Amino acid sequence: MSTMPCPECRIEGCERPSRYRGKRLCGMHYQRQYHHGSFDDPAPTREERFLAKVEKGEGCWMWTAGVTTSGYGKFENSYAHRVALELWGVAPTAEEQVDHLCRVRLCVNPAHLESVSQAENLRRQNEFMVRDELGRMVGSR
Repeated sequence: MSTMPCPECRIEGCERPSRYRGKRLCGMHYQRQYHHGSFDDPAPTREERFLAKVEKGEGCWMWTAGVTTSGYGKFENSYAHRVALELWGVAPTAEEQVDHLCRVRLCVNPAHLESVSQAENLRRQNEFMVRDELGRMVGSR
């Protein structure tokens, strides 16, 4: 009993074996057609995937996807606001923090973000905090 060799994918230039014999497509081309409706559609870029999760307003760009327990957006195992700065050319170092100048945790507008030291970030945060008569923090301005 002999087995027939698996035919190649029908897409020109692709030499992968066709896993979907009825369609004569390799796994990659089958998935592209299934997910994107075309064999040619490349996977979306990192920036495209990021922007698909952002609602742009006139001021803040609000993150609409996953959120951490502390209320910050998350994207690819990182904070969304850090990724926003990276995508627009300002990569904060590991020692730096990203300060939301607008004070909105879900904002990812690069114009509202600044890479600063932890000490500067805390100083700025304290400027915006409102304290009660006993000196306890009770909110922000």
